[in-house]
This record gives sequence, structure tokens and C-alpha cells, in this order.
Amino acid sequence: MKQIKILDLKPTQFAIGMLEVDDKVKKYKKMPKAKIKQDVKKHPVCIVIAPNGEQYIIDGHHRALALWLLGFRKVPVEVKKDFRKSAHSFKEFWKEMNIQKWSQLHDQFGDGPRDPIYLPKDIRAVSDDPYRSLAWLVREQGGFKASKHWFTDFEWSNFFRKNKVFKEAFDINYNSATRKALKLAKSSKAKKLPGYIGPKNGRN
Repeated sequence: MKQIKILDLKPTQFAIGMLEVDDKVKKYKKMPKAKIKQDVKKHPVCIVIAPNGEQYIIDGHHRALALWLLGFRKVPVEVKKDFRKSAHSFKEFWKEMNIQKWSQLHDQFGDGPRDPIYLPKDIRAVSDDPYRSLAWLVREQGGFKASKHWFTDFEWSNFFRKNKVFKEAFDINYNSATRKALKLAKSSKAKKLPGYIGPKNGRN
């Protein structure tokens, strides 16, 4: 499997959840380096190749940043699509990226979509979105099911943002926010979101 320099991989989103990155770093630190390499090989970073040959991450932003922070400089990649093989302009490229939901162009404040020209140049420059971390926490605690769709956490984070789960922008209390978000995730308000489980007793 091809190994690519992490800093040669371009993000397709402005923000990630740093709590998830921190969790991956902690887990990897408990593993021998050989086992980390084995695990990463089983779960390569998924990319597409743009018309000009640039390589964009479409799945694995958190993993790539965690590995960079641990001192890794290359990661194995899986190429989902090579746009050089078709006569795509960059306008067509980003249109297809949007259709496939391979890019997320809203920023850490939920504003957007932004022009792709403003995307971070490499994984070190992505921003932290507390609502992405919250969505990850809720999923980890069984609030909704993991989905094959890569955009699932974005939909949940935007749902929690819309419902203003954090009381104040300056008061990021994940414990109380997670409790509130878990209740919201089980309510009828969330039933159209991917991975929705709903209440066990069937009541909202």
C-alpha cells in the first residue's frame, strides 16, 4: 500500500473535533510502534486525487493529525477516485466533491459553505470545532449509530449546534453538554439524522 507524506495530504474540511484526536493519541501511545503501523495499515487514510495531482483527504483527518502529533510523517492511503483520469476542471471537481459529500465547507462556527480556496493547506492548520467533539462523544456513548456515510458526524454536530447545546460560547462543559445532547439524540427531533436510534421505550 502506498505511503504518502502527511503534510502532502490536503484537508477537505475546515474543522475537526480535537477531543477525538486526543483520544486517538492516547490510545496509540499505549501501543507498540509496530502495532500502530499495523493498525494504520488496516485503516488507511482515504483520499481523492485532484485534476492537478494534489491529494485530498476525504476520510481520516483525525487519524492523520493524531499520527502527525505522535511523530509519524507518512501514512498509507487508499485512493477513492483519481480525477486526473477524466477531463474535470477544478469547478467540476469541487461540484463532484460536494455531490459525493467528500468535502465539508462549513467552518468551525458552522458558517458556510466557504470557497475551497480557503481550506487549510495541511492537517496542522485545521480548526477545532467543539460541536464535532460533542458529536463524537455522543456517538461513543451510544447516542447514535456509526454510519457508512462519512458526513454523519457533521450532520449531528450541526444538529447540536442548531439546538445550542453549549449554554455559552465561552463555557465549553462537555459533561453537561453530553447529557443534554444524548437526550436530544434520542428525541423525535433527531429521527431524520443518519444513525438515529431513538428511545428504547419508544417514547420521545
